[in-house]
Parts: sequence; C-alpha cells; structure tokens
Amino acid sequence: NGLYAPEQFRIVENMIETYTASGDLQQAAEKQQYLLFLNQQFYGNNSLQVVPALIALADWNMDAFFTGVRGSNSTGFSITSSSGSFGNSRRRATAPPRVMAFGNLYRAQSNYYQAITNTVNNGDFRNPQLPELELKLIEAVFLGAYRQGLIENPDFYISQRRTSTGTRISRNNLNGNTISYINGRNAWERLRIYQRNDPAADPMDIARTMIGQGDWQMLFNRRLRALEFYQSAYDYLTEQQIPPGQIAALLSPAVPVQAPEFTALPHSRAKFGLPPEAELDYAGYLDLSFNISRYGNVRNVEVIGKTDNATKRIEQRLRRLLRAVPFRPRFIEGELSQSDDVQVRYYFADAGSFN
Repeated sequence: NGLYAPEQFRIVENMIETYTASGDLQQAAEKQQYLLFLNQQFYGNNSLQVVPALIALADWNMDAFFTGVRGSNSTGFSITSSSGSFGNSRRRATAPPRVMAFGNLYRAQSNYYQAITNTVNNGDFRNPQLPELELKLIEAVFLGAYRQGLIENPDFYISQRRTSTGTRISRNNLNGNTISYINGRNAWERLRIYQRNDPAADPMDIARTMIGQGDWQMLFNRRLRALEFYQSAYDYLTEQQIPPGQIAALLSPAVPVQAPEFTALPHSRAKFGLPPEAELDYAGYLDLSFNISRYGNVRNVEVIGKTDNATKRIEQRLRRLLRAVPFRPRFIEGELSQSDDVQVRYYFADAGSFN
C-alpha cells in the first residue's frame, strides 16, 4: 500500500513495544520518531491527524528524560576501535545520563508545542486535550529552567544552592526575563484564552488557571504579580457566587500548597506514582510549626513533635524541602495573609518500600 500507508502504523507501534520490553530504548526511540514521520508523510505536517503521534513521541521523550535524570551523574566510558591498526582500542568518554536526558526534554517541549500549534491552527479550540497539552508543556519548560540543578542533584534540584560559577540558581535561572519564563507564561495565557472562548467552562477550572498563573509568577520571583493573580481568582469566584466552602477549599486549604502543582515535588507521593488516597505504611512523622510570609517564604521552622525514628538527617531534608520553593499564600477572612502561622504533620518512609 505504499511506503507511508497507515497499515504500517500498528506494525511500528508493535516494534516500539517490543524494543521497550527488551530494554533497547535507543531503537524504541528511533521507531517513535519514525512513527511520527509516517504520520506526517501520510497526513501532512500540520494536520490534526498527526497530533496523536506528536503527543506519543512527546510523552516518550518525557519518560526517557525522567529515566535519565534518575541515572548516575558519573561520566561513562565506551571502548571504540582506533583509527590505527586492528585490535587497538581507546576509551571515549560519554556524557552522563542526566546531561543526555535533556535532549529528550527539549524534544518533548518541541513535540508538545507542535501538537498545540496543529490543534489551534486547525480551529479545534475546544479539543479537551489542549489544556492537558499546555500543562505538559509548562512542566517541560519548568524542568528545563532547572537544568543545572537537576544535573547536580535531582532530589533537591529546586533548592540547589549554587551553580558551578558560584551564582545562585534563584538569581541565575528564575528571573522574569528568561525564555523559560516567557514560554510558560504564554502557555498559561493560552489556557485562559481557551476558557474564555468556552461558554461551558467551569468557573472552578478558570480559577485554577488564574492560580496557576500566580504560581508561575511566584516561581520566577515576580511575586507582586503573583499576588494579583491570586486576588483575581478570589474575586472571580466571589463574583460567580461560588459557595464559600468551595472557595475556601481552593484558596484557604487546611494544608498550605507548595508550588509547583504541575510537576511532582521531590520526595512527594506524585514523584513515586502514588495516588493521593493510597494507604501507605509510613515509618514515622514529624510535627512542624512554621510561618509563611506574604510571598510564600517559610520562616521560624520548629519541630514540635516526632517519632523516635525521625533522625536528624530526615529533619534536615524536610527543612530543605520546605524552603525549596514558595508556598501559595492563603486567604484568611477574605484577605491574602500577610503572615500565616501553620502546624503540619509530615509523614516519611523509605522510598524503597514503595517499589
């Protein structure tokens, strides 16, 4: 039926599954790219029909990125034949898996963006996949902004103190003028556009997008702008006459929310693929009291209770996680809190017990 006939699609998909099952991820990646090529040749680069292949390739690249980031940071070596006589060999250094993983991340960004572009340019503005695609793009863009931190320590990439030049990441990568900030901001704005043009849009979803915009500003140190988005979300829900209980659950939750929500925080359930409602056999807990400032910073952390097996190392890791990225400020009696004193119990367990 021709070189690019759709009859080949399922065959290539089966090859991808086979290579993946056998552990040959390089061949699987090449076949993923080939499957996109087949779709583009048959349907056209800018068609709606090619979007599923773009998404599949983007998701594949994201999975490969996370696998690579979890790998060793040590430089690898391969044995290759030299250009001289037969039998001689030399060692050639290869990039660490964490460095190489960013190739997958940048390809995922491109794939998601192309899938969004194809969908929008074909007028399919109410496609239910669009919001999910934008959030996936936002996640990929955010992780790209933390490249150096992820390479050095993926467990604490958000709170990595210094780069190789001695500058702080918060000053180097998270200012308001980076391409990562702009690309993420644009994705959030597109989400708002989709919702404004959808008469059936849920007010709670619209408010969540406004809050997401605020979180993005907060993560990139544009904190006054972040507060404006949070206030807009509160005002919008009030205008829509949403019940106070629903507003409180979103903007004044019992447990303050630590950003970002669009990607798994280190040491969280989401990082290990655990559902929020799953029953877990925790090893112990620490009870903490701390203050959250108007701009989401944590201050005055105190341990007010803990189990006997809560070691100093566990406490230090928890303190570092609390200070890694900002908390979203809560509304108290209809106003954004200036200073919020909270008490929270944090449970812990050995990550190996979740496998």
